[in-house]
Amino acid sequence: MKLSLSYPEITDYISNHYHLSPIISYGDEKTIGVSYKPARLVPTITVNLHVEAVSNDTITLSYDGSAGTKLLIKGILAFLGEEMKNNIVEIVTEKQRVVIHLDKIAQLRRFFEYVTLNDINFNAEGVSALLQLKHSINSEKYF
Repeated sequence: MKLSLSYPEITDYISNHYHLSPIISYGDEKTIGVSYKPARLVPTITVNLHVEAVSNDTITLSYDGSAGTKLLIKGILAFLGEEMKNNIVEIVTEKQRVVIHLDKIAQLRRFFEYVTLNDINFNAEGVSALLQLKHSINSEKYF
């Protein structure tokens, strides 16, 4: 099964919920660029995100970017404070890695009872998650 989100869907969601306007650009099948201009007199910050590994419970990304990337990462750490406390997002600045622990996101736990995340890919239009239905679903539990 393939779940796809377009870049405009993602940026609209971020804009509506967090009042930020990032620009997402396609790099290759495993890499996207994310640019953000925080203020008029502040230069645009650009980060390239590369999918390193995907498992059913974690996504590991590496990042590199412009000179303001470290400042952006500090801002993200402050912005994601609650998620960081819940160990949902782990940022290893020394290795330029971000680990997202999907199993610690309450809204996704039930979803991952039924499917397994196999891969994440990027294309010119957006992001695709490749999922597989789990074979052993206990139907007695739900009927």
